[in-house]
Amino acid sequence: MREDFWRRVVDKPAGFDHRADASLAVLLDDHRPVAAARGMRVYSDSYRASLREALATNFPALARVLSRDDFDRLAAAYLRAHPPVGHEFRSLGAALAEFVHAFRFADAYGVPPAVLAELVALEQAQLEVSDGPDEAAAVTPAHLTAIAPTDWEGVRFAFSPALRMVHASHDVLPVIDAVERGESPTGPCAWM
Repeated sequence: MREDFWRRVVDKPAGFDHRADASLAVLLDDHRPVAAARGMRVYSDSYRASLREALATNFPALARVLSRDDFDRLAAAYLRAHPPVGHEFRSLGAALAEFVHAFRFADAYGVPPAVLAELVALEQAQLEVSDGPDEAAAVTPAHLTAIAPTDWEGVRFAFSPALRMVHASHDVLPVIDAVERGESPTGPCAWM
């Protein structure tokens, strides 16, 4: 029953007329001040839009390089396959990079989906790192210069838990940087 409700909320286009669905009465009490179909439409339209906007906020470079239609289609398909499991948006796109690999875009971008997936992976890593805990004792250049040359062999460093390594075969960072500066990124062909 939960999945049925979820499909009605997320998997319908904006403005979908829920009155045409006779089985809605099984899920919702239609004898409330607001009819179940109308309430469902308001809820599904606003929830779907807020999730789509959350993805666009978390992945601004992807949202900028894709056409609006492709981004909307991608967001809808991704959310159907990977509905949110919590209230925070950081993990909302955790599986998006892998999902982009197999997604069939309507428009041509001049690059294979792997390039777009790497763009998503880097944006997700940046999101996780920016939302991660701050380190209480970070190593500074002064700390490094204070280490005696004879002590270097025994020195050990620990990386911050917020560190993320993203292996990329394409230069997608300039696209993210351009979007962060409010500029239009160079064409995708330049990423190869």
